[in-house]
Amino acid sequence: MLKGKVLHVGSGGADLPEWCGKCDEVKLDIDPRCNPDILADIMDMGEIGKYDVVFSSHVIEHFYEFQLEKVFSEFRRVLNDDGYVIVVVPDLEGVEATEEVLYISYFGVPITGLDMIYGIPSEENLYMAHHTGFTAPKLEKCLINNGFKEIVIKPIYRSIIGIAKKC
Repeated sequence: MLKGKVLHVGSGGADLPEWCGKCDEVKLDIDPRCNPDILADIMDMGEIGKYDVVFSSHVIEHFYEFQLEKVFSEFRRVLNDDGYVIVVVPDLEGVEATEEVLYISYFGVPITGLDMIYGIPSEENLYMAHHTGFTAPKLEKCLINNGFKEIVIKPIYRSIIGIAKKC
């Protein structure tokens, strides 16, 4: 259960998962159609205050690897000194580029290996293209290299969750 003020980056209009519990959620997204509390780019969130937790689910894979330093720099900047980041990404370990449906997404969309690797961009929403892929060791290394400590990495169905404290 999360406590305090939680910044839900790239929310896509969705609420935090139920397992997060009742907390003070603030939604941030670049797409105004998602009706976020804060309309901003994750690489430049502006003066939005400080948060106890930054929650990012299926977001950072939409950035190129060279952009991740800036993304995590922004996460650290808006976190309180004792804050945590929670990052969920697709787990590409063993995923093959096929059209076989591997699972049904939270939004009811069938997801294939190709979708996990490349994302599901459309003409209306180019933000949904994947530009970086992750395995558990790569996510851990990314968190370490971007100023986080006390890192816990766990596989969850077809995804990886990383929880880490701000250094």
